[in-house]
Amino acid sequence: MITAGVVIAKDPELGWNSGIYRFIVKEKALTGIDIVTPNNMRLFAERAYRAGRPLPISISIGTHPLEIMASAIARLWASTRCTSRGALRGAPVELAPCQTIDVPFIADAEIVLEAEILPTGWTWPEGRFGEFTR
Repeated sequence: MITAGVVIAKDPELGWNSGIYRFIVKEKALTGIDIVTPNNMRLFAERAYRAGRPLPISISIGTHPLEIMASAIARLWASTRCTSRGALRGAPVELAPCQTIDVPFIADAEIVLEAEILPTGWTWPEGRFGEFTR
């Protein structure tokens, strides 16, 4: 399990999202992400799924505890969370660009995973955000 990674994603219309999401390693280069309950990352994944495209994400592991605390605050978009992190730290949060996707990661993370939530496997009924079938 990956339980304390700070995940950053971008939706073309909604902008940035950042949060803490749990991952389970299923096999080499394949994980599952816990976005079963309604949350911002699920909204981003649902929008990407409907558009038939993957959702690129970065997973920053081994970050400062303040990044984890700020990322766990519900219902805030990434810009607000990054501002909260910077306010808690007393300095701006430094981000760095990923190498394989167009999403940043937290620059002082010990480990960074670059990934995509693929538009396969799950179906969300039209207009029924919060419920899905497999």
